[in-house]
Amino acid sequence: MNEVRDGHAVTRRRVLQTGASAAVVAAGGLLGAPAQAAQAAPGPLGGRAARGFARPEAAVRPRFRWWWPDGLVTPDEIRREIDQIAGAGFGGAEIVAVHHSIDDKSVLDPAGHGWGTPAWNAGVEAALDQARRRGITVDLTIGPAWPAAVPTITADDEAAVQELAYGTVTVAGGSTHDGPVPEPVAAPAEGVTRRHLVAVHAVRIDAANGTRDETGLDPDSFTDLSTEVTGGRISWTAPAGGDWALLSYWRRGSGQRPESGPHSAPDCHVVDHFSRAGTRAVTAFWEARLLTRDIRRLIRRAGATLFEDSIELETAALNWTPDLPAEFRRRRGYDLMPYLPVIVRHDEDTKFSYDAATTSHVRHDFWLTVSDLFNEFHFEALAEWAHSIGLEYRAQPYGLETDAIHTAAIVDVPEGESLGFKNLDDYRALAGGRDMGGRHILSCEAGAYQGGAYNTTWDKVLRTMGGAYAAGLNQTGLHGFSYATAPGAAWPGFAGFTPYDGGIGYSESWGPRQPTWRHVPDVAGYLARIHHTMQAGKSRVDVAVFRQKGYTKTGIGAGWFTKSGVPLGWTHQFVSAPLLELPSATVSGGRLAPEGPAYKVLFVEGDRFSGKECTLPLGTARTMLKLTKAGLPLVFMGDWSAATVPGIAREGENERLRAVLKDLFAQPRVRNVAAEEDVPGALDDLGLRPEVSYAQGSTLLTAHRQDRRTDYFYLCNGKHADNVKPPVAAIDHEVTFTRSDRGAVPHRLDLWTGEVEPIAVYREDGDRVTLRVALRPSEATVVMFARGGHAPSARSSDAEVRVDGRRLIARATTAGTYTTTLSDGRTVKTRIGAVPEARTLTSWRLRVEDMTPGGTARHDLRLDALKPWPEIPGLADVSGIGTYTTTVDWPGGDGAVLDLGEVFDTCRVRINGRRLPPVSVLVPAVDAGPYLRRGRNTIEVEVATTLNNRLRVHDPDVYGTASRQAYGLIGPVRLVPYGEAVIRTR
Repeated sequence: MNEVRDGHAVTRRRVLQTGASAAVVAAGGLLGAPAQAAQAAPGPLGGRAARGFARPEAAVRPRFRWWWPDGLVTPDEIRREIDQIAGAGFGGAEIVAVHHSIDDKSVLDPAGHGWGTPAWNAGVEAALDQARRRGITVDLTIGPAWPAAVPTITADDEAAVQELAYGTVTVAGGSTHDGPVPEPVAAPAEGVTRRHLVAVHAVRIDAANGTRDETGLDPDSFTDLSTEVTGGRISWTAPAGGDWALLSYWRRGSGQRPESGPHSAPDCHVVDHFSRAGTRAVTAFWEARLLTRDIRRLIRRAGATLFEDSIELETAALNWTPDLPAEFRRRRGYDLMPYLPVIVRHDEDTKFSYDAATTSHVRHDFWLTVSDLFNEFHFEALAEWAHSIGLEYRAQPYGLETDAIHTAAIVDVPEGESLGFKNLDDYRALAGGRDMGGRHILSCEAGAYQGGAYNTTWDKVLRTMGGAYAAGLNQTGLHGFSYATAPGAAWPGFAGFTPYDGGIGYSESWGPRQPTWRHVPDVAGYLARIHHTMQAGKSRVDVAVFRQKGYTKTGIGAGWFTKSGVPLGWTHQFVSAPLLELPSATVSGGRLAPEGPAYKVLFVEGDRFSGKECTLPLGTARTMLKLTKAGLPLVFMGDWSAATVPGIAREGENERLRAVLKDLFAQPRVRNVAAEEDVPGALDDLGLRPEVSYAQGSTLLTAHRQDRRTDYFYLCNGKHADNVKPPVAAIDHEVTFTRSDRGAVPHRLDLWTGEVEPIAVYREDGDRVTLRVALRPSEATVVMFARGGHAPSARSSDAEVRVDGRRLIARATTAGTYTTTLSDGRTVKTRIGAVPEARTLTSWRLRVEDMTPGGTARHDLRLDALKPWPEIPGLADVSGIGTYTTTVDWPGGDGAVLDLGEVFDTCRVRINGRRLPPVSVLVPAVDAGPYLRRGRNTIEVEVATTLNNRLRVHDPDVYGTASRQAYGLIGPVRLVPYGEAVIRTR
């Protein structure tokens, strides 16, 4: 289908697909198609920085989860796998003991080869030493699998993870309970032999305070009976007038062990994450058993981070720590005991409630206290210890109802995950903590898919991750790379997560076993260039959205900004109360944290995790008043006239809060709107606009980094979540950017090839520059604004225009006269002569390297039409690498684009024996112009697949439920010629 512009046909496929990265169009003129001879941008990226983008250093390259079958590894194989990772263009790996695929753990010899044994340490030493030799780094996980655990404690140890289990019996009014204290509702876990009775309470049942799932209680009837217990028994007569709940609370170890153990002998137990004792148990084990002299030395040379996986503290009761009641009183200013009935849980659910306000507010205070202990005794302490041995501390700081936003400001590298995160706002929560805390990296555990083992494509991974980079992500840790072998592992080798419960497990075991490994350096380079630009300088974000509870991994968004603001160009992150007390929380030039994210406005709404109740800590309200008096705009949404503090209010506290808010709302830079539809009007009234904007709603996602006077804008045509409907379509519209330096000019950074080229067509208006952007679904590019060079430019054109040194070159796929408006306002005509017709290439020779358990088999076929391998006789269950070869007579001309159409999965192209630059997995088309010669030309397309189709027949007990995947070069493959002519600019 053709799109007509000013009377000249430009194919829509050409506009949207032919970019080696993205097609960038300005005011009607196409830019950023595959560079024929792309010129490195003069100035900032013409030297050292340009080389850094083209060949990113190891520090910004993607990394792997590296799954070991505990210490049952050999140093020689470890060194070989480090070579494989480094040779494929990755920057390092994270060692983790994971073997969910092995049912009989005894074959792994936990006593002789478990986590923390000399055999384990020998493998770690080999990995660090070989990484040092190869110029990459190694991450070390805090324990085997997850959560953090050590083998030097038992479930009954004070340093082990704790729980509070409750027991209850109902006592009718006027009757007597004379017997044992109620036994816990939740039975103790295996290995838990000790328990401590914390308290015994009685509370009258009040149905008016109940909910569908919770028994209502009358808080005024609370009675502490703890002193009435004798020898484990209690005799108590309930007052007349209704039934009473007699409640007991027992502290004990939860008995939790790390995932898929045992990993050692004796087996590990999870530590208390809310106490100094738990943290000391971890560091003491490391000091005594893991940090050998050689490992200590090598960490300083090749170690990167100490890593802790998501905090999955699983209990059938309530997460607890022995000092929690005392810490609660000290931090919250009142006694927790009268409120324990509405705090306790069974199977993750609360079972009792007081009136709604009291219940909600005390639960807020409880989890705030847990969050404080978690941050102070665990995250802060471990970060300090990690630094002492030469590592940074990386963590996934979520899994409980704690302030993960605050924790992201504490750890050196906060990390999210593509599997558990529900949408981009989950990343934005951690990004807010990272940026306000002055951290640099937001990492992600990427590409884990349930049932995705050996069928996950790089196309799927890149489509999943593309939007996350616009939400603040700037480091990718791929899930994962498995050690080569383990006892009982079937072809193609040991895999950490497959089989899983007898079926297809989680993706993926990347490495040489995968056919696509041959092409993986191209993917690694693409990801590394995203990291390179998105780690440059400082993040710049339009809006800070305040959260009363700093949760993530919830999918709860930011109302208008998520639904309507992002499609107009607005960017946002989330902040919680502690972030506004950080040293970075200053205001200059109307910006919050001017040396960091430089937010233009702080947006405050009701608590989305508590029915949108308008709550705000009194201290935070006072801080907000101070910030707006310093010039920061604030927008509040909702009715704040009866606002309350989020926890249990002290005497007069709510009244003081409302007085502060009254003063706050009277400030000239504050607006209070009633509903979401009023937000854009308030922003406009405050004179605020996004750094990037477009006139209509769009699926374009953006991120902005500023490195001194250079701006980087990452652009992706993506979606907020995988389940968003309808699917993302191609976009083609104008985009206006705000540059920090009015002397800077735009360049396109090709994420696949590493080329940097000036953008030829754009309009300037002060600090704002308008381009036209066209991107296919999930396609991404980076636009950079930097000084340097004197490349010519134009305001508009109905041809594609590129810069060639000091010349402007018009390009089109049809002959005709094209009009260009130059930067000085002059209009010039450019004639492009005859252009050959586009050709569809249908006849191919196909040579297949068939990867089988017995080695590589060969197939040689001739095809009159392209079709998926399952439709080709003899290839239905084949996985491997196919090389498609055809010849074409080229009559000569300026060049042509080779559009490959549909390809499964990765590919590389050669023309006349010369390899072309990397081909985008997402938009497989390349500029063939520099490689074609007049006369006969040979085109080769090498395509690599997953292992799915072979495994479904080789190991049907595990993979037989998988459907065949449509492998190969499917096309249609088209050679689309273009003509070029110099635009006269003088």
